[in-house]
Amino acid sequence: MDLAEHPAYRLVIDHARALGLDIAAKVRAHLEMMNEPLLSGDDSGLTSVWLEICAQVQGEASFFWEQYQEMVVEMIDGQVQGRTTTEREMLWLATEPGWDWLWDVVNAGDDPVPDHPGIDTGTVAEWIWSDLLLPMAENDRKPQDRPSR
Repeated sequence: MDLAEHPAYRLVIDHARALGLDIAAKVRAHLEMMNEPLLSGDDSGLTSVWLEICAQVQGEASFFWEQYQEMVVEMIDGQVQGRTTTEREMLWLATEPGWDWLWDVVNAGDDPVPDHPGIDTGTVAEWIWSDLLLPMAENDRKPQDRPSR
C-alpha cells in the first residue's frame, strides 16, 4: 500500500489539514480587521488587507505582493509556533520535507531510522499560505462584489 493511502497517514494528514485550516481562518479574520495601512490606495474601494489579498489573487498581483506575502506568512508562523509540539509535528508532516522524512522512516528497512530534522515552522507557514489561505482568497467573493460597510 502506498504510504499516502495508508489509513494512519491519512488520519494524521486530515488532522494536520484541519489544524492548518483553523490557523488560516484565524489569520484571515485578523486580516479582515486590518484596514490600515492599505497599500492599494484610498480610491481602490478595498477596505481591508484581506480584500486587497483577494483582489490580487483573483486578479493581478501588485507591486506590493511580496510584502503582503511576507507579512501574512509571518502571521501564520506565529500561529504555528503557538501550537503544541504535537500539533506542530502534525502540521510539519503535511509539508513536503515532513512527507519526505516520514517516507524515509517507513522505508528504512534494516537501515537506521533517519533522525528527526526538527520542525521548521517557516515551512509549515508557507504550506498553510500556499495550500490553504490562498485558495480561501481565490474562492472568496470578488472584492468589488461585496457590499460596502
